[in-house]
Amino acid sequence: MPSNTSGASKLLGKSARVDLTQPYQIGHWSGLLNGAPATVDRNGFADTSVRFAVNLIGAPPLAGKEFAAYRAKADHETIVGVGLVLQLPTGQYYDDKLINLGNNRFTFRPQLGVIHNWGKWSAELTAQTWFFTDNDDFFSGKRLEQDLVYGADAHLIYTFRPGLWLSGSFGYAGGGTTTVNGVSNDNNQCNIGWGLALGLPISRAIGVKIAYIGTRTEASTGLDRHLHLRLLRDVLRFTPDLKMKNRNSTGASRDNRDRKGNLCYLRYLLFICFFVLPGAGR
Repeated sequence: MPSNTSGASKLLGKSARVDLTQPYQIGHWSGLLNGAPATVDRNGFADTSVRFAVNLIGAPPLAGKEFAAYRAKADHETIVGVGLVLQLPTGQYYDDKLINLGNNRFTFRPQLGVIHNWGKWSAELTAQTWFFTDNDDFFSGKRLEQDLVYGADAHLIYTFRPGLWLSGSFGYAGGGTTTVNGVSNDNNQCNIGWGLALGLPISRAIGVKIAYIGTRTEASTGLDRHLHLRLLRDVLRFTPDLKMKNRNSTGASRDNRDRKGNLCYLRYLLFICFFVLPGAGR
């Protein structure tokens, strides 16, 4: 349940925007911990995020009717912009717990985005990289380090009329190997996501977005082929965070302990959210 505050302004004659997001989360996790069933509940504030973005090419800083008139004349348009997201370590965090709503570290995420509009169609491409500071108080005083994560996502949108639109999306993110007290976890990520979204206008100022999101994650596990199938079944039933490492270290057969496999799990999410924008359009 994120709370978002944003403001648009001009910077050196360019369109600029500042967003402040403060999520409040309620979650329930279940799985295996050291071979035994375990559950945990968390509710509270997650980390605060601040985002600054500016357009470098296209989309002049206009407001209201001027912007609407500009968009009506601009049948073809390309917009290039950059942004920086700063995630602050403000969320709920317990140094003796593995699962937390906050991360107890700073995250810096520079972004580069390109949008091309032609007629009722719009194509968007965004590339971004996550940089993490160290968590020096991870799980009973350990030190957690994480390599950078790199990713890109693309969107194709068709606008039927202002506020009514349909989009398809695809994204990829990789990297992010973690190290605890100097020992690598060998957990390089490979994440693929896809989605469909429909925007519906409720009034001139309020719209609703209905979205379907699916993700696929692959991670090296060190398991043999038979245990790979069994673990895939388990991960589809339980949240993997509590159990992946323990199942890897205790479940592999002696003859195949050093063989590498790929753990894949799928997540699907259907959500509905409301947004408030001028004209309730994109």
